[in-house]
Formats: sequence, C-alpha cells, structure tokens
Amino acid sequence: MPRSSRCARFALLAGLLLAAVAAAPSGAAAPAFGSGTPGFVVSAAPQSLSSSDSAGEPSLGISWKSGNALYMAGAATYKLHVDDHAQPPSITWSDVSSPYSLFNLDPILATDPATGVTLAGGDDGPCAFMSRTQDDGESWSSSIPCTGLIDHPTVGLGPFHGPPPLGAAGSTAAYYCQQYPVLNQCSRSADGGGTWSPGVTVTGCFGLFGHVKVAPDGTVYVPSKNCAAGGSNGVGGFLSRDNGLDWSPWVIPGVGTPDRGFDPSVAVTTDGSVFEAWTQNLDAHPMVAVSADGAAHWGKPVDLAGSVRPALAGASFATMVAGGPGRAAVAFLGTRHVPTEGVSVYDDKDALWNLFVATTYDNGVSWTTTQVTSDPVQRGGISDSGVTATSARNLLDFMDAGVTRDGRVFVGFADGCTEKTHCLDDAAKADSSTEQYATVAYQAVGRGLFAQSDS
Repeated sequence: MPRSSRCARFALLAGLLLAAVAAAPSGAAAPAFGSGTPGFVVSAAPQSLSSSDSAGEPSLGISWKSGNALYMAGAATYKLHVDDHAQPPSITWSDVSSPYSLFNLDPILATDPATGVTLAGGDDGPCAFMSRTQDDGESWSSSIPCTGLIDHPTVGLGPFHGPPPLGAAGSTAAYYCQQYPVLNQCSRSADGGGTWSPGVTVTGCFGLFGHVKVAPDGTVYVPSKNCAAGGSNGVGGFLSRDNGLDWSPWVIPGVGTPDRGFDPSVAVTTDGSVFEAWTQNLDAHPMVAVSADGAAHWGKPVDLAGSVRPALAGASFATMVAGGPGRAAVAFLGTRHVPTEGVSVYDDKDALWNLFVATTYDNGVSWTTTQVTSDPVQRGGISDSGVTATSARNLLDFMDAGVTRDGRVFVGFADGCTEKTHCLDDAAKADSSTEQYATVAYQAVGRGLFAQSDS
C-alpha cells in the first residue's frame, strides 16, 4: 500500500474519533478508553519493513510486562510499541525477526502475557523451526518441537494446570499442535518452549483446528469445526486438564460442521467461562456460544449477523479474546452484500469485506458490534480452498487478536485491498490480488475487557 494511502486511512479513522469528541454536548466528557462503545485506530506496517506486504495468516502476541505486541506473518516478526498518550494512540513498528525462523511453512506465534515469553516460527515437516524470546524480539533462542505431523500448526503458552509436573522449569507451559491429513498431535514443553516432549495423538476431532488457548487455571483448549463427543458431531474442540498428557473432545450440541469456512476460535475469561466463535453452516453467519463449566455444557448459540445495521450477510476469520468475568470480544471479516441465489458468500464477486469487532460485557447475553475499517479489507471472494484455490487466496486461513493488560482489544489482520491492486475500481484485479499488507486495529476508546479500567 502506498504510504499516502496508509496515512489517509489512519487519518480518516483518527478523524472519526476526533469527530466524536467534537460532537459531544458542551460540558460532556470526550470519548475515552474505559467507557462507551469501543472505537479503534488502524495502523499499517511501514512500507520499509521487510515482507510487510506478504502478511497472510498473521499471529499476534501481547506482553503485559512490556506492553508491546509481536506480529508474525511469513518469516517476519515485528514489534509494535503503542503510545497511549498520543491522541489518537500511535503505533510504532520495528522488525525483530528471528535468525532461526527465516524459512518455515505455516508461520505461527503466541505470547504468554504474564511472563512475556513468545514462541514464533512454523512447521517444516514433522519438526518445527521455532524461536523463543523473553525481551520482545531483542534476542532469540531456537526451539524445535516435533509432533510427527506436518500441517496447520498452532502454539500456545500459559500456566500449568495444578502443580508443575516433575521436571518442569519455571511456571510457563507451552503447547504445539499440528494435523495432517486427519490425525491431530500435540507436543508439550514444561520449560516454556525450551525443550519438548514427543507428540501425543489426539482423537475425537478431525481436520483443521484453531489456535491453542491456555486458560488462567491451566486448562488447554484447541477449537475445531469437526469433532465427535456425547453422540453429537460438529463444532467443538479438544482440551487437556493434565498439562497435555491426555486430550478429550467437546461438541456444542446442535451445531453441525460448517460446509465451508475457516478455523473456529476459543477464549477463556479469568473466571473460567469459555467462548467459542465460528461461521455457521450454509449461511456463513458469525456465531458465538458460551460455556460456564469448562466446555461441559453450552448455552444457546448467538447469531451476530443482526448485531449491526445493516445486517451482515456472512463472515470469516473469527478470532476470540476474553478478559475479566463476562467480558469477551470476537473480531472477524464481514460483508453486508447478499450474494446471488446459489452462490456462496465466499465466492461472491461483489462482496466488500470489512473488519468488525463484537464485544460482550454480560457473558454473551448481549453484544455491541463495531465496524472498524472504513474501506474494505477485501473485495470479492475469500477463498477457503487451501492450496487448490485459483483466486482470492491472498488472506489465507486466519487472523489473530489479543488483549492488553488494561483490557484493550488488539487485532492483527492482513489488508488485501489497497490502491496498489486497484481493489476498489477493478473487480477482476481485486479477485486475483496477492496483497497481504500487515495491519492492526487497536482499541482507543470505549469499555475494555477488564472492569478495573472502566471509567
């Protein structure tokens, strides 16, 4: 994306926030973080950064120790420093790529917020070339988990469940899972990603799965759209309550496997409520369900398509993040354009896709949905056909989100619709676009995901 275009986008969104300030009644407090409807600023990586225009399938990790975020796509890892004193907040990007992950397949990154430990890299056969940092990418060490499988990895870090197991070093466990083509396997590290155990085969779920999330109590959750448990088959996942030694599946009752679409996503609040987001079978609506007892039982799924007006016709790339009791957010790409009858929303040549964030403060009873981007992230189809796709494959399979220590939602995504590709004035070029520009959305105003930051 040309620098002028990126600056224009930031200025427009900043202007929207400043306009809200100007529109406030005389004597009323200006919009600020901690109250009201969430609002976001969008920041694209500087064009000078290596591979900033090849950022499909980004991962995002946030350190609560430093306040910085790490963004990974391809072989590049960027550090993002946010200045909250600026109005609106400003984001500085720098390249902190690891020398140990210069080549990998299916890149993935995750950060343990409490300790700031980050693992970044990706699979390269049955063993992954991962890197480990404790200082936001200033220094790296190598980390090589081996699962025996070779596709679609995910990594996560967090506390142990119960007392640390024999031989554990420190308080942080790490998990690395892969699948190919049917079986799933997960490997565990008891020293925060330094050394790894052999992979453990996971049964009950098949095919692609979403990102590992480690709950505050150490339970490990991996969402999947094709699981079997309790006589049901469909959207669910697999979990471990013994630090990755054994895994068992769960299923959300009555939610069948989507015919198309992308990875589901899961997040856990500080008091243990589990949220899962996915795109619904047939109509691709964004869906969310909540479990209050660690995925044993689930409430009625909520369709978020009507939580914004005009209503959404479809969604993709759902990614969840949770905070304090009752608070969670799901970010996704959504389109309002209703496709021609018989055409999937993922193949709709006239669709305009934007970034949305839906937030709940009452454990999923009600949702506030915000359109974050003012110009499309994608035009036309969003392919879910993997390596067999012939077009619209630029955004690949997923995006990511995290939460800052004070509860701000932070979304990492790839912008596939820029002036460089004539996205808005040439449908054919848009559909064949290979643009994947590294971009983030950062919550600047509104209530966050931790009540202690409410104003």
